[in-house]
Amino acid sequence: MSHITQRETFTAQDNLVDKRGAIVVCAYYEPDKCVDIKIYNNLVAGAAYAGFVTQGQECGDDTSMRFKNNIARGIDGEPGGGVGGVLWPDLSSTAQKACFEA
Repeated sequence: MSHITQRETFTAQDNLVDKRGAIVVCAYYEPDKCVDIKIYNNLVAGAAYAGFVTQGQECGDDTSMRFKNNIARGIDGEPGGGVGGVLWPDLSSTAQKACFEA
């Protein structure tokens, strides 16, 4: 059993996607780029809003370890309901402009 509390004193730039996620990677918008990030085989439970907040990978790439075999459970979601993951395309990838997945 675990519980992740919301960060009350967290300070960051205004363009941070979610300061209430358990594992937040590459959560800044352009022009910041993330290189060689791999998130795999993780379990998150009891997060305040989102289990994982990160970029997706190219569609059909089954060998990518960018985001693979991760589990989010018991996401609190106050206020308004929680989510297991919030993912968006890597804007530096031309392939992900048409399709991305996790």
